[in-house]
Amino acid sequence: MRLTSAFSILCLSAALGTAFAASPVHTSGHAVTLDLISGQGTANGGLNFNGGFKGSKTFTVPLGSVVTVNFQNMGTLAHSFVIRKGGTVPTDADATDAAFPAAYAPMKVEAGLKTGMTQKVTFKANKAGAYYIVCGVPGHAMGGQYIHLVISKTARTASFN
Repeated sequence: MRLTSAFSILCLSAALGTAFAASPVHTSGHAVTLDLISGQGTANGGLNFNGGFKGSKTFTVPLGSVVTVNFQNMGTLAHSFVIRKGGTVPTDADATDAAFPAAYAPMKVEAGLKTGMTQKVTFKANKAGAYYIVCGVPGHAMGGQYIHLVISKTARTASFN
């Protein structure tokens, strides 16, 4: 009997003791949940979101969604996030840069959340366009801790690539 390549990869992964990560996006009607993990692994020296840095990953959300961000700091440093308008590569961010009301955490963005802490925020994705998710702890954005967020007129479900 011949195994499919996906099944083979799954078996090899199980044998090596690694696991596939669950999707960090969930869509239910007009509600979208994003699991935003800061400092996940060692990519970019821990200055990353869900392993992405310097814009290498993108969350896409349908226009009009009510977005809940479950923010978790798994890094060894304090981290935060701010959703800010796209364009020029970000070198910093604070709460006043938020493109949507409440689209940042924690309240003191520059201080960040300590290791192991979590925070949940909710906002309405009511403006289509390109945005950045940026760490507001001083030096982190300049070090590459930012990824993309697209609020899409055509997407039907949220995704992460």
